Amino acid sequence: MSLIFEIELPSGYETFRLPKALNRRLQTLLDLQDHRGPLTPEERDEAQELVDLAE
Repeated sequence: MSLIFEIELPSGYETFRLPKALNRRLQTLLDLQDHRGPLTPEERDEAQELVDLAE
């Protein structure tokens, strides 16, 4: 079984950006990964959710 959803996107969706606080948090998580190594499962989930939101 397949479902196809058609949604209308609001104008300006192409320029969507994360709010500053969320962007800072994502950057902090990425910096932790660069400096400390792999993120904890919780940190990885949080980072993925922020990336998903941004996309």
